[in-house]
Amino acid sequence: MEKLLRLSGYEVRSAMSLAEAEQILAKIPIDLMLCRISAVDGDGGEFIERIFKKRGIPSLAVAGSLENQTRAARLSPRAMRGIIAMPADFKILLVAIAAALKQAGRRFGVCPDCQGQGSILLLTSRRPCETCRGTGVHGQYGTCQRV
Repeated sequence: MEKLLRLSGYEVRSAMSLAEAEQILAKIPIDLMLCRISAVDGDGGEFIERIFKKRGIPSLAVAGSLENQTRAARLSPRAMRGIIAMPADFKILLVAIAAALKQAGRRFGVCPDCQGQGSILLLTSRRPCETCRGTGVHGQYGTCQRV
């Protein structure tokens, strides 16, 4: 992925762990971070939130399972700008990166109807979101592909 992103005009740094990523983020200005939700040395969701609070760097969450995509969808909209479902199509990855860098109002991969919450408040009760079927995820497991 690193080589393909470079060929697409992006300057890329990669890390094998959250600890290594934190060292890179401390030294080099980064515009957007792609972070696995299930990282080898910790919780990627917590890392995304912590890095945004500490350094103001937004992220795209990379998640393979529906459970991890749902966890990512519930992260702060300011910190997490979209979800890349694995395996990811490279064209979709490029669209998600471009949208995240533009700070689009809609987060790629997150249900636009419930904003990742999985339910919608209706007067005094909640019901599962019909678009994402309560997962908070939009795209591969949702009902449509809106960008």
